Order: sequence, then structure tokens, then C-alpha cells
Amino acid sequence: VLRKQDNQQVKISIGRAAAAMITDGQVVFLDCGNSIQDIARSVSGVKNVTFVVNSVPVMSILLEKFTAGEIDGRAILIGGEMDVHNRFTKGAMVV
Repeated sequence: VLRKQDNQQVKISIGRAAAAMITDGQVVFLDCGNSIQDIARSVSGVKNVTFVVNSVPVMSILLEKFTAGEIDGRAILIGGEMDVHNRFTKGAMVV
């Protein structure tokens, strides 16, 4: 069983609960990982939120939500060395 599939319903529930804590005007950092992707999938209805992200899959989810008008604000992809296998940036430039 892939880690992505382990406790999938629990991860989705956690993602929904975490997304519900995001409110208008906040700056939110989202790291990489399947649970974080669940947060990105669950966030909606927020305005003027700045998402700071180091994960290409998380950024892709957020961009779809911005385009669909589900969220409003800014999305910043942090630069750095790209982990090409896991699709996130890392290293001193990220910090």
C-alpha cells in the first residue's frame, strides 16, 4: 500500500479541518505532502490570502482554485533546488 493511500479518509478529514482554519487576509505556508494537498483541495471561499508554497503539486491545486474563483489572493512558489522526484523545492534558498 502506498503512503498516499494510508489512512486516506483521515487525511482528507484533517485537510478539511485545517483548511477551515484559513481566514481572509492571512499568509499561509503550505509545505509538500499528500496531507498538505488535501488542505489545498479543501480550502475555499477565502479572500486576500497569500499562499507561500514549495510544492509544485500543491501550487497546481491552488492555481486551479484561483482560476475557478474559489479562492482569492496571491500564490508564491518559493525558489530553491527542485527535488525532481517529489516535486518540491528545498535547500538554503527556500529557508
